[in-house]
Amino acid sequence: MRKSRMFLAFMSLATILAVAACGGGTLSGGDDGDESRDGGSPPELTTNSGPVADRDDKAQTTSNGAAPGAATGESAGGGDGGGIAGQLERKIIFNANLDVAADDVHVAFADASRVARTAGGYIEKSRVYARKDSSGEERTYATLTVRVPVGAYQDVLASLRTLPGVKVTKEESSSREVTEQYTDLQSRLRNLERSEAQYLKLLEQAKTIQEIMTVNDRIDSIRLQIERIQGQMNVLDDLADLATIDIAFSPPLPAGTEAKDDGPKSPGEAFEDAWEASIEAAQYVLSGVAAAAAVAIWLVIPVLLLAFGGVRLARRRKPRATELAN
Repeated sequence: MRKSRMFLAFMSLATILAVAACGGGTLSGGDDGDESRDGGSPPELTTNSGPVADRDDKAQTTSNGAAPGAATGESAGGGDGGGIAGQLERKIIFNANLDVAADDVHVAFADASRVARTAGGYIEKSRVYARKDSSGEERTYATLTVRVPVGAYQDVLASLRTLPGVKVTKEESSSREVTEQYTDLQSRLRNLERSEAQYLKLLEQAKTIQEIMTVNDRIDSIRLQIERIQGQMNVLDDLADLATIDIAFSPPLPAGTEAKDDGPKSPGEAFEDAWEASIEAAQYVLSGVAAAAAVAIWLVIPVLLLAFGGVRLARRRKPRATELAN
């Protein structure tokens, strides 16, 4: 009988422990469910008057609960970002510089302008000016910057090289690829636009003036970043769609002005050049001495004044010391 009671007591205790264990597991499972729901809750914009959004607005943010403006894994590197980058055409900026000698600068300038316009381009800037050459004769020079479609870039260069009365004396060309930079700007723009849309939804739920002002400040900041990125993308689009060609026109050198080697100078010419050089050097030395003397005068005058004042003061103190001694 005693063994039966002990067995019943043991079974009761085991049953109580089993029930308690099941109850603890149920409570733990409920906590995990709450945490998973909180993980997907929208960002709450908290101000002095309280949160703008509540738990019923979970559809406003991404599934990881990130705040507006934060890029998710899909938008930052995965998802459709890689596909767009793969489909994006390459962005390359082309530039060329030509120095040409023209028999008639005005005619060559007009011909080059016509070539650019015929190819579908335009003149970005130009300048025609006159200056004197080494012989004192006034001659005409010009500079021209044209923008032409990239597809016609090589054809335009070929046409410029073969203009009548024109000889190309120097030609430089360069290219720079900006595809990676452009793709990065596109990704940043998509993230910012997504953040702006989320903040606009939060603005619809704002109840107080403080909440409206806070959300508006965030929206203004994001909008400023969006406009800056769009401006950078527009610049890259323009530079990649239209190549830049800089042309410098100059008249040919007059006949007989080519550099000549007349051999060594005569003794008289050498002495004359040396004499002129020595006079110029002496002028520089005298100018330096005069400047040093002027500085010394301004330094000596204060020193003399201080010395004079010291002597006067010493003379005044000497009679007083003699009187006190007597």
